This record gives sequence, structure tokens and C-alpha cells, in this order.
Amino acid sequence: MLGLRSTCSGKHRDAVLEHRGGRDAYTKRSARGLGDEGNVDHVMECQVLRYAAEDVLSGRVHEGVGRRFAAAVNDVSNLNLTSRRVNQSKKGPFTAALNRLGKGATSVDLEALARGGRASWLVDEGAWSNIEHEIVESYDALERRLEEERATRAHTKALAKATEAVRETLDKMGLMS
Repeated sequence: MLGLRSTCSGKHRDAVLEHRGGRDAYTKRSARGLGDEGNVDHVMECQVLRYAAEDVLSGRVHEGVGRRFAAAVNDVSNLNLTSRRVNQSKKGPFTAALNRLGKGATSVDLEALARGGRASWLVDEGAWSNIEHEIVESYDALERRLEEERATRAHTKALAKATEAVRETLDKMGLMS
């Protein structure tokens, strides 16, 4: 299994706050007062990244590539400080989307999945559209970072394939159109 998630707690909190201007990118509220309720969240869900890129990056051949990809995934540009409630609510629609894609669906309506589940309040409050926007921004940052990596030709090709696999998965979720 492709190991992407780094422990994103206290050591990242200050860097994330600085990168996000002290605000939760999803709710647009101040994130400085979240205290213990604040979660450092991966904007692009690790489960989505793993689903999309695991076949490309798994195995000993691409160990170094997997580490580079994981470092980009755990970069501050793909992190946000938000409340535990937002973080937990955000996860469900992605799990549901991946389940559907895994069963052969060619596309899913991520917002409809959010609206129909525990994330409906995020849609109602307008935070869901911010989440979708931030995912696209994080993808763009991931793509730029990986394109700038100094790597062998084989590693560069594998990183490009992994990035494209993520784009295709996000597109199937209606996020890249």
C-alpha cells in the first residue's frame, strides 16, 4: 500500500496557519482560535491520491518516486487547518465517490454525494464550494512541484503518470472541469 500520509499535527500547524493567512480555507473563518479542535487536514484526501496513484507508484521500482510524491502530498500547499467537524464531514463524500468509481462508475457527482450525506451542512453553508476550489488549487501546486523535481527520466515519467492519474480521478469526480 502506498504510504502517503505524514503525521500533520503540531509541527505543521504554524506553517499551515502562515500559508493560509490564519484562515480556514474551507470556511474562510479564522483558524487561529481552533486550539485542540483544529485538525491539520490534507486538502486533497490521501484516500483519493492513493486510489489514483497507487498502481503507478507501488513496488520497489518506484520507491524513490513514491517518497517524492508523498513529500509533495504533505506539503503545506495541500494542508489546511480546520475544525474536526469539517474534517470528518469532508471525508465521507470522497469515500462514497471512490466506492462508486471502484465499482465501475465512470463519473460521480461529488457535490451530490456531499449534499446527500453528513456533509450536507457544508454545502448549505457554502463551504463545500470552497473545498472543491481548494482541491483544484492543491492539485495545481502538486503538479507544479512535481514538474520541478530534479529526477531521472524514469522518475519524471512516473511522477507525471501519477499526477495525471490524480487529475483523471478528480475529473471523474467533477472537480477539474
